[in-house]
Amino acid sequence: MITIFAPAVPELPGIRIWNPQLIRYAGYRQPNGSIVGDPSYAGLTDVIRRLGWIRIPFSNQTFFISKRPGRNHFNRISRSSLKDI
Repeated sequence: MITIFAPAVPELPGIRIWNPQLIRYAGYRQPNGSIVGDPSYAGLTDVIRRLGWIRIPFSNQTFFISKRPGRNHFNRISRSSLKDI
């Protein structure tokens, strides 16, 4: 997959995709300190949950895009489009 966006300019920052990979499982920190899901995604999951993403157990991590400050978008790939192996 390739993504192409207009370049950033001083008055309009460029688009940022926060996820290093678009399809991964979320990582949820538990009260006892353990992590359910993908531990490598626990930090990103924490951040996007604070920004309003709602936890869905055993879910694929949504991919998170910032278009400009304060304009964030959560994008989910439909479950029917994914195959677990």
